Order: sequence, then structure tokens, then C-alpha cells
Amino acid sequence: MSELVLVSPADCLDLRSRILRPGQPLKACNYPGDADPRCLNAAVRLEDDGPLVAIGTLHHDPRDTDDASSEVWRIRGMAVEESCRRQGLGAQVLKTLQAVAEARGGGVWANVRTPAREFYAAHGFVAQGEEYELPGIGPHVLMTWRPAP
Repeated sequence: MSELVLVSPADCLDLRSRILRPGQPLKACNYPGDADPRCLNAAVRLEDDGPLVAIGTLHHDPRDTDDASSEVWRIRGMAVEESCRRQGLGAQVLKTLQAVAEARGGGVWANVRTPAREFYAAHGFVAQGEEYELPGIGPHVLMTWRPAP
């Protein structure tokens, strides 16, 4: 049985490091906005007090094309322990972050790793533009999601 929990950014560092930034310094796993009180970190553990096996972070982060005061949110740091993939745990985290963004009255954007593009599309995200390379991380595509009117 999985349990969805809200955690601190520090609680996410282990998975961020191992899954998203292997071989990079731990400081590369701290994101701008982690200290913002509007930041939300959703995570899943498989048992009470067990290790986190899926994580995701929601930041208030308007893009350059957005009004800086608008309620635009960014999802980043989505990671699922390799042995726990394809069990709906990442979807549980993503749906939680989408629901929070919707409750706060805004849309969402994410720099999505291209292997995860179909996962995000299955949850209503739409690709914006062409694939691009994030140096040291790999190929990505910008994807956005807006709540239904």
C-alpha cells in the first residue's frame, strides 16, 4: 500500500541526486524556489516511515513569456525509484501537483525529459516547441498543462 506525503525539499535530495543528477554534486539538486513557502513537495512511500520512492516539486515560477504576477507553476524534480516504476506512483505525485496548481488558480509548465513525454501527455500536458538539450542532463521538451475551464 502506498502513502502520499508532503515533504521538505531536503527530503527529496536523495532521489533527486540518484535519479535525476547522478554523478553531479548534491548542490545541483537544490532548486531555486525550494525555500519559497509556496513550494510543495509531494512524495510516495510504500510503507509507514519507509523511504520515499516517488517525488515531485511544484514551484511558483512564471516563464519569461508569462506575467510575473500570474499564477503559473512549474513541476520539476519528478523522480521514481527504478524498481517502483510503472505502478502509478509517479502519476499519484503528478496528479497531486496538478490539483494543487488548479486550486491555486494556475497552469503548469515543465521541462520534461523526452523519455517521459508520453507519461506527461497522458496526464493532459501538451508539448510546446521542439526538443532541446539541457547541458549535462539530456534531451527535454517544454510541456504545459492548464486545468479544464
